[in-house]
Amino acid sequence: MDTALIEELGNTFLFEECNQEQLQWVSEHAEIVIFEKGKTILRDDEPANAFWVLLTGQLQFIRKYNGREVITETSNQPGIWGGWLPSIGDLLVQSPYAIRTQERSRVLRFSKENVQGMLQLGVPVLGHLLAGIYGGTHNFESMIRQQDKMAALGKISAGLAHELNNPAAAIRRSAEQLREILSEQDERTLKLGSVLDEASQSFLLTFGHATLQRAGKQPLLDPMIRSDREDELQNWFDEHDISEGWNLAPPFVNAAITLQDMEDLSEHLPSEALPLALDWLCARLSTAEITNTIDGGSTRISALVQAIKDYSYMDQMPVQDVDIHEGLENTIRILSYKLKKESISLDRNYDQTLPKITAYGSQLNQVWTNLIDNAIDALAPLPEYARRILIHTARDHDQVLVEIQDNGPGIPVEIQKQIFEPFFTTKKVGKGTGLGLDISYRIVVQQHQGDLRVESRPGETRFQVRLPITR
Repeated sequence: MDTALIEELGNTFLFEECNQEQLQWVSEHAEIVIFEKGKTILRDDEPANAFWVLLTGQLQFIRKYNGREVITETSNQPGIWGGWLPSIGDLLVQSPYAIRTQERSRVLRFSKENVQGMLQLGVPVLGHLLAGIYGGTHNFESMIRQQDKMAALGKISAGLAHELNNPAAAIRRSAEQLREILSEQDERTLKLGSVLDEASQSFLLTFGHATLQRAGKQPLLDPMIRSDREDELQNWFDEHDISEGWNLAPPFVNAAITLQDMEDLSEHLPSEALPLALDWLCARLSTAEITNTIDGGSTRISALVQAIKDYSYMDQMPVQDVDIHEGLENTIRILSYKLKKESISLDRNYDQTLPKITAYGSQLNQVWTNLIDNAIDALAPLPEYARRILIHTARDHDQVLVEIQDNGPGIPVEIQKQIFEPFFTTKKVGKGTGLGLDISYRIVVQQHQGDLRVESRPGETRFQVRLPITR
């Protein structure tokens, strides 16, 4: 009798309810195996024909999912177990996970026959075993669902980072340019003040103000027309001995300054002051243009931040009156980078008379994200010019109907009933978790008592979401 082992077993959570006779039986029918760090105790591609119980050391439980390893648990708790699964007759069940040592470990090994003998003897471990089987599966699914949410968040974050980076970079560049211009503008103003009388100064200020007012209202010019006007101004500058006319012409054309404007300016200003006045005016126009760029960039950033808040329903009650179209539009803004990157044309056919519905707004936005993102991925086989998504909304009796349609290759009939099952995916390894549609189905059907279905054939796939207007 190994009294030390019996005492050690009695101190584990797995065998703590056993009496001495049962502990003795367990100690006599177990084999102690020593594993060095990094050794595999059980592989996930072999039958679970033994039962392993940790005495000392640390074990890591690993499941393969979507072509990669997922660590589901790491534990140094004596009594943690793995490997045994209920068999069906004489059929050995393949282990769904692998067990690996994280440090030198002492482990008890029980054969399949000894596990059955232990249960027949009434050793009180069955509750732990069944709870472990359920808990392990539940924990794995929960972990994968969380990873799916994080993966979806990662996609959104990547697009948002790109969308935010563009206006932020433009603001940063504009601020640097503005700093350079302003550092020299005071000197230009002082020089002008020394060569212009009061009347000339007044004319130049009025001319500059009118030019700035006009500059912000000019439509985009045809490239050929723009080039011709720049050439005209360049020639005028050359005729009047204005150096760096090539640098003045583009902003002057942007501000719709004509040859007649230049003649008026030259008539009211001394010839020796004209180059300095034009340089001053160019700096003012550049300052205004830079200010507009900063304003546009900051407006874009504010709009994106507001879209994020609206998308997540930040600072709002979970259940509320939700405008379906606002949710769809916020989702489209969030995914706009991916839509542009994949050259996808997105059309809308909204029923503007739809009432608001009582719903979890942030959850519905997760549904729209999953469905639109799936549609984007489904269009990958098509040439860029042919990729289209249509979002259609309508009232269907006491429900709201939202259809998200793509013109991709379609979903094969034989798997259409499976696509809402957890972990089922048609995407390449590493491209999807198989939980997006499962999560969407749970949100629509279980959380909102609605309906989610798919109609698909080559060239047309429609995901139809029906939601009750009132709950």
